[in-house]
Amino acid sequence: MTSYAVACVTLLETHCALRLRDAPLVFECLECIRFPGTEGPDPKVLSLIGRVHLQFGDTVPMNRALLAVAGEKWDVARETFGQVAGLCAAANRAVCELYLGDPQGMLDEMLKLMVEMPAVAGTAEPLVFNYCAALKLQ
Repeated sequence: MTSYAVACVTLLETHCALRLRDAPLVFECLECIRFPGTEGPDPKVLSLIGRVHLQFGDTVPMNRALLAVAGEKWDVARETFGQVAGLCAAANRAVCELYLGDPQGMLDEMLKLMVEMPAVAGTAEPLVFNYCAALKLQ
């Protein structure tokens, strides 16, 4: 099988792994075709690796934070969500403020999100719902 055929099969495998949200397999596949020859790394593959990293996000700290939520370790969860970029992590961090007994802190966190990302935050139903719930508790 030619190196081109191997690369095509590997890309198909990568696509399937992406659909299954299997990040380790995706990165393993992409590393196989990262250096196709003696020319050095393929810029298209490097770009794809970067996009996949952005798509999956910071999965390790996000999983650690969600595990802390499951164990009702709100301080740890709040701190860990603070290390993860993105609306979902920031909204979860705000919810941790509520469970730590600080509804005003939750409102402040969510208001900050709405100011920083008005187009995204305004259409995120869970964020709006949590904001309204915090207002009722205020």
